[in-house]
Amino acid sequence: MFILIGIIGGVLLNIGCIPQVIKLFKTQRAKDLSLSSHLVYLCGMALVTIYSIHRKDLLLTVLNIAGLLGLLIIIAGIHLYGRFSIEEKCKKEVTTNKI
Repeated sequence: MFILIGIIGGVLLNIGCIPQVIKLFKTQRAKDLSLSSHLVYLCGMALVTIYSIHRKDLLLTVLNIAGLLGLLIIIAGIHLYGRFSIEEKCKKEVTTNKI
């Protein structure tokens, strides 16, 4: 019974980042996302992953690795899009480079 609860919890936590990833890459905007909070979450999840590997808990390890991948995608999106969308960056660059 508790294994099922763990599976459901882990799957729900991993599914939780999917809407954020979709919105981030669809809007190409990361203005309201905190890089520092995602980095802290990434570090915490990495430590729990190391712990689960040490405990030889395959289920927890697999779920945490999936979560780490989701967080890495979000962090990559934050770095890629930063505070402005690509279109806004291009417009800003064009207006500042006018002579």
